[in-house]
Amino acid sequence: MLFRSTCPNHKELKKYIQYILFNKSTDAANKSSFTSFPNNNITLCIVQGKQVIRDVSSNSYQEKKAITSYLTGLYMKPNSFHVEGELDEICIEFTVAGYYRFFPFPSRKFMLTDDILTEAFGKESVFFFENVFEEPDFDRRADLIESFLARNLRDHKTSFIENVINSIDHYGFTKLEEVKTYFNCSEKKLYRAFKEYYELSPKEYLQLLRFRRSLMEINDLRNHSLTDISYKCGYYDQSHFIKEFKRFSDTNPKILRDQIRDIDGNVLITVS
Repeated sequence: MLFRSTCPNHKELKKYIQYILFNKSTDAANKSSFTSFPNNNITLCIVQGKQVIRDVSSNSYQEKKAITSYLTGLYMKPNSFHVEGELDEICIEFTVAGYYRFFPFPSRKFMLTDDILTEAFGKESVFFFENVFEEPDFDRRADLIESFLARNLRDHKTSFIENVINSIDHYGFTKLEEVKTYFNCSEKKLYRAFKEYYELSPKEYLQLLRFRRSLMEINDLRNHSLTDISYKCGYYDQSHFIKEFKRFSDTNPKILRDQIRDIDGNVLITVS
């Protein structure tokens, strides 16, 4: 499997899109798996000639003579994907608030449907991505996709939840009390807003952000102790860090440190 990611060059898109990821295999005998970890993003994935089927514990790609798409975001457990044969997939990673600059409907925890692309961008978008898949050069693909997304930016009134998410990102809030104080609102109001848009609580969202920070740290600071990383990321102690890390990753940070793969500084996965 070949993985390649790129960050947007378009000035406006940089506010809303974290990166574009290309997953590709040209080997008909390929049998591989990769796992992505809980993240604060919402991803549109577009696949040529296959459809993702979800079961209780993992996801697999099945043959389908069409371009299919699915939406995933803000999941709380690792997502494993099993691939057999060739694969050509494009994943567009939107920031949580930036998602609503492109999609007119609320996101859900995990949606699998081959109508997402059409529903969001119209039937002509399928023909557009058919042409993108014909382009062998990933940089050229990224340019085409950026032009497409720039044309499809939506003007809309910023919602309360978007303001909350943007403020958490901008000010680096790590505690619910900080968010409540900044917006002078009740925990109940925050809870309702997060559940309506993202199907998780504001506390879970802040825990997810802390996990992602710790995941980046164990990858970047491979010579640092887990105790150092736990305090740097705002955990009470190493025991608290390991317990919460296992809840999101299903494994120990020390074990994962040796298995993780960094794709162009943007994406962290494990591959087997």
